[in-house]
Amino acid sequence: CRLKIEEEIVFLEQQLKEKEETEGTNLIVQKQLENKILDVTRLITESRREIVYNGEELEQLRSENFSLWQELEKTRQHSSESVAKTEVLKYEMKELETVRNENKTLKSSLDESKQNSSTCRAELEFLLV
Repeated sequence: CRLKIEEEIVFLEQQLKEKEETEGTNLIVQKQLENKILDVTRLITESRREIVYNGEELEQLRSENFSLWQELEKTRQHSSESVAKTEVLKYEMKELETVRNENKTLKSSLDESKQNSSTCRAELEFLLV
C-alpha cells in the first residue's frame, strides 16, 4: 500500500510540477498579451490624435480653398469689368477719331471760307477803289 501511496505522491508531484510550468507559461503569455494590448491601445490613441489633427488640417484647407475660390471669383468679376471697360474705351476711341476727322473737315472748310472771305474782301476793296 505504501508503494501505491509513493507512486501517487510521485504522480501528484509530477502533475504539480507540470501545473506550475503551465502556470508559468500562462503568466508569460498573459504578460505578453497585456503588453500587446497596451501597444494596440497606444496605437489606437495615436491614430485618434492623428485623425483629429488631419480633420483640423482638412478644415483649414477647405477654408483656404473657399477663400481662393472667392478671390478667383472677384478676379473674374474684375476681369469682366475690365473687358467691358476696354470695349467702352475702344468705342469711345472710335468716336474720338470720328470727331477728329470731322474737326479736320470743318477746319478745312473754315480755311476755305477764310480764303474765300479774303478773296471777296480783296475784290470788294478793288471794286470800291
